[in-house]
Amino acid sequence: MDNMTIWDYIRHPEKLDAASLEYLEGLVARYPFFAVAEFLYVRNLKNLHHRSFEASLSRAALNVPCRDRLFAFLEPDACVLKHEQRSPVAAVTEPASRADNLIDSFLNVSTPAERPSRSRGRMVDARTDYIGYLLQTEGEQLEENASADASEPVPRLNHQDLIDDFIGQGDKRIVLSQEETQPHPEIEEQSNGESDCFTETLAKIYIKQGRYEKAIEIIRKLSLKNPKKNRYFADQIRFLEKLIINNKNK
Repeated sequence: MDNMTIWDYIRHPEKLDAASLEYLEGLVARYPFFAVAEFLYVRNLKNLHHRSFEASLSRAALNVPCRDRLFAFLEPDACVLKHEQRSPVAAVTEPASRADNLIDSFLNVSTPAERPSRSRGRMVDARTDYIGYLLQTEGEQLEENASADASEPVPRLNHQDLIDDFIGQGDKRIVLSQEETQPHPEIEEQSNGESDCFTETLAKIYIKQGRYEKAIEIIRKLSLKNPKKNRYFADQIRFLEKLIINNKNK
C-alpha cells in the first residue's frame, strides 16, 4: 500500500475493507503515534463491524491529538447534521465537501487558531512552556516599571531654575533678588564636586550660545581646581580657541 492509496482511503473511507485491515493494523503497531493510521484503522474496524472496534476506539481516543476529529471521521453524518442545526444560515453558501474538510484536518494538525497565543492578556502556562513564561513575566515587569517611572515626576537638578533663566534670557544679565543673594546654610554645605558640575554646565551653555571666551575663562578656572584633569581641560581650551579664530576669519 502506497501513499496514494492512503490518500484515497482518507477521501473515501467507505472503501476500507478486510484487505486494508491487515496493513493498517501493522502500520499502527509500527507507528503508534501516527494519528492518520489510527483514524483509518478504527474506521476500518467500524466498516467491518469488527468485535475489537470498541477496544480499539478507546485506545485511539487516548492516543490521537483531537477526539473531535476522530468522532467526525467515524460519524461524519452526525457532525454535518449537528453543524446544520447550529448554523442554518451556512446552507445558503456553497459548503466545501466533507472529504476536503477531513483532508485539511489531517494536514493542518495545528492551525494558527489552535496554536497557543503569546499575545498580551493571555498567560503562558509555566508547566508546558517555562521559558515563554519567564519571557512574558519579565516583559510585563518591564512595562510596569516603565509606567511607574513615567508617572513619577522627574527630579530637578541643582540650580535648575538658575540655568533655565539663563538660557531663556540669552545675553541678558540675571538680577538676583535680595533673598537669593543671602547665604543659605544648605548651599554652603554643598561639596566642591557639585559646584564644579554646575560651573562646567554653565560653560557648556556658553558654548551653545557661541560665547567661547566666557567658556574658556570658566574652563581655565576648573583646570586650576582640578589638576588631575588638566589635559582634558587643555584640549577643550585649544578647541574653543580654534573656533574663535575660525569665526574671526569668516
